[in-house]
Amino acid sequence: MNPTDEQRAELLDQLFPAASAEGVEIDQILRRVGQERAAQSRVRQRSAFVAVAAVALLGASALLSIPWRRATTTSDNSSIAQVHQSAPPDVTEISRSSTIEKVDDDQLLGMMDDTPAALVEWPDGRRSLLVLVKNAAAN
Repeated sequence: MNPTDEQRAELLDQLFPAASAEGVEIDQILRRVGQERAAQSRVRQRSAFVAVAAVALLGASALLSIPWRRATTTSDNSSIAQVHQSAPPDVTEISRSSTIEKVDDDQLLGMMDDTPAALVEWPDGRRSLLVLVKNAAAN
């Protein structure tokens, strides 16, 4: 319920009696209110600074705790597929040392034995072979 103007005036008279030897002047009240607002503003600024610093520290610690993947070699070659990047061999070297055999889609999938694989044709016409390999690190 909202107070009426008469109730407000009565409350103000009780809080701030007429100027007398005992009363507080309005200038002092306004100065105290201003000081209190400034103090509250400083507290809010400090709180905001602490919050931003905490978020920055949390983000930095999260980035530092991420295990970065490094290429490692394992002794168990059967559980993980390893890809070695090296310079492509010379074409003449391939033709001398091995025979290149053309295979169709069914033969290619047949070579995969029990490995889950699929041939995918993309909307732009490219075709890709997708092979699912079990991740040994997830076990």
